[in-house]
Amino acid sequence: MKIVIAILIVALGVLGLMYYQQGQDTQKQLEAAREEARAAAAEVATVKTQTTAHITDLQQSVTSLDAEKVKSEARVGELQQRLAAVERDLQDEKTKLTDLETQKGNVQAQLSTVSDQLASVKQQLTTLQRTHQATEAELGTLHEREEALQLEKASLERQLNDLDALKNQIRLVKRQLREKKIAEWKHQDQLAAAKGNNGLLLKNGQWQTAVVPTRPSS
Repeated sequence: MKIVIAILIVALGVLGLMYYQQGQDTQKQLEAAREEARAAAAEVATVKTQTTAHITDLQQSVTSLDAEKVKSEARVGELQQRLAAVERDLQDEKTKLTDLETQKGNVQAQLSTVSDQLASVKQQLTTLQRTHQATEAELGTLHEREEALQLEKASLERQLNDLDALKNQIRLVKRQLREKKIAEWKHQDQLAAAKGNNGLLLKNGQWQTAVVPTRPSS
């Protein structure tokens, strides 16, 4: 009986030792699993931080691009306004010069008619004076007609000269106004460049060459 009890005690001891060893192994496995979980969590946190930083950089880049786009659109809009102002000014000059050319054409036509009439009257006077076929009254009337036509011719010639002078004056004034406007734009661009955002006519310290529309022909 004592032997059986001893065997049972030994068996229980062995079983206890086995359970203890198994518990130790399980504990080690749990610790390893926890360590892997902590490492995975740390890696996830690192990836999350890097991803968040990258997303922030991208958002800042997009914001910067959007701001630059807004500035570029504003510059394009201002340049379009300047171009439209120059085109309006040139169109106004062209309209005025066209009107003057029309007036000049009408005056030239009148002058041609008056010159022909004057030539005809002079021819009549020459013929009548040579043949003595007209009375003093008729000659006097023709002389008066000649003087009137000469005065009218002189007046029309002055009108032509005045129209030419006015045309030149319009060109001069319009050119001066355009030069003044361009000078104002350059000054504005200098101020803009001084603030670091570059102007439209002044870029990186250099004046940009702009294509100036052709002045209307005379």
